[in-house]
Amino acid sequence: MSTVVEAPQMQSPVPAVSEPAAVVSQPIKKKSLGRAFWVAVIWLGIVTFCALLGPWLPFVKSGDDATDFLAGALVTDGKWLETFSRHHWLGVDSSGNDWFSLLILSARNSLIIAGATGVIGFTVGGILGMVAGYRRGRLDAIVSFAITVLLSMPPLLFIILLVSVLSAGGDGSGVEQGLSTTVWKLSLSLGILSVPILFRVVRGSTISFANREFVLASRTLGAKTGRVLFREILPNVAKPMLAYGLVAAGNVMVIEGALSYLGLGVGDTWAWGKMIQSGASLREMRISPHIIIVPALTLFFTVLSLNFVGDKIRERLEVKEGNL
Repeated sequence: MSTVVEAPQMQSPVPAVSEPAAVVSQPIKKKSLGRAFWVAVIWLGIVTFCALLGPWLPFVKSGDDATDFLAGALVTDGKWLETFSRHHWLGVDSSGNDWFSLLILSARNSLIIAGATGVIGFTVGGILGMVAGYRRGRLDAIVSFAITVLLSMPPLLFIILLVSVLSAGGDGSGVEQGLSTTVWKLSLSLGILSVPILFRVVRGSTISFANREFVLASRTLGAKTGRVLFREILPNVAKPMLAYGLVAAGNVMVIEGALSYLGLGVGDTWAWGKMIQSGASLREMRISPHIIIVPALTLFFTVLSLNFVGDKIRERLEVKEGNL
């Protein structure tokens, strides 16, 4: 009997499949804020400290001690450099007022105006923006139209008109009696001017958060509109509001300086804008240039710091929002 031998079957070679390389997750590195950011924060901290505690600082002169008529006479003669001493760190003006002490004391009014303007703008513009952005519909259309009409007016002309009306004398004699406006009148006027811009910022942020999962979940559980706005949306909207508020505070300080130059500033009190205005004449700039240079540089660095810190915070918030 013959034996049948089966030929071995050739197995087709199976191509080797390489295993996928393991994906190594690297932590996202946070971009450093930079040294310039912290320098700006330190500068703002110093300004705030001087504004809060200025009258009680030992090196700040007030009352009769703040006036040196002999040094003022030197300024009138054009010898303003000779007024710089250990008694007058930044010299004096032609009236003998210690310019360093006025610079410290003026910081309070400048920051009060900027802070009060922000409170008014955030309160009115923030509430209107959240309600309009959340409810939408006819309410949003009406409020947005009113804000658009307000924005269509020239800002500087509008603020001059508003300050003049608020500062008008009560005896019927006209605006001429009341151009010496007080800090609160200026703050109220600038606060009204800031409402439209802050309304748009808050409204846009509210619209972006209105349909998020946590808002929809809160509404599904039966939360009322007020609770949704102030418990769910406000904590998220407050972050861009803070970033923009710092930039807006710097703009308010610049506007206050412009109004002081036009004679619509803080009246009998002192602020940085009024200090600049007091040295704005050609004669003052010629015989004592430090009178305008010192407050102008202080205002410049403060506004620059506010804008820089606000922009950095806004960039950091945008990065976090993009990673969600």
